[in-house]
Amino acid sequence: MIPILKRCALIASVVFLSGCMAAVQPMESASLPPTTLTSGMMAATKEAVASQLKDPYSAQYENLRAYRKDVATFAICGRVNAKNSYGGYVGSVPFIAYVGAGANQKAGQYFPINATVFEGTNENFFYQLIPLCAP
Repeated sequence: MIPILKRCALIASVVFLSGCMAAVQPMESASLPPTTLTSGMMAATKEAVASQLKDPYSAQYENLRAYRKDVATFAICGRVNAKNSYGGYVGSVPFIAYVGAGANQKAGQYFPINATVFEGTNENFFYQLIPLCAP
């Protein structure tokens, strides 16, 4: 028979670890409507992503997709490869950037709002958080 102290420790461990296995809640819906990526959106996206990189001038973008979040906000998903502090390319990683439409959206005026560049080792985690950007 397991002593009472060990039994309590085992139960506490099971309860604690069960909380660690909760499902990841997505930060962004996977059902935003796609839209055309304009040159103004692209410029604002590059500015937002550049603020997260060590060497923004070395950035190479690929697989860019634009989605309308609301009337004046767009979510841009893609991948970026840029140099690290040692001067070597780190490999293509996913990102999401948010850009806003200026007062004159028809003139292509957009501004950067925010960007998140994934820097981990498990890209599936990024895609669980942001299923909109999943390939």
